[in-house]
Amino acid sequence: MSLKMKLASTVSAFLLILGLTIMGVFAAPTATINLGGSISFKATDVHATVQGKITGSKEAEA
Repeated sequence: MSLKMKLASTVSAFLLILGLTIMGVFAAPTATINLGGSISFKATDVHATVQGKITGSKEAEA
């Protein structure tokens, strides 16, 4: 094969691949993600020990 034929086949193959790639990018569907939900919390039958110091209350100073 001559140099001109090799160059022509290489350029045409490149253009074909480039065209198919561009067509594939535009044909791909757009992906979307939607998230939603709720979290609820109800404390029942809780056994806890709270330690601390109350300041600013007249009853605490007595």
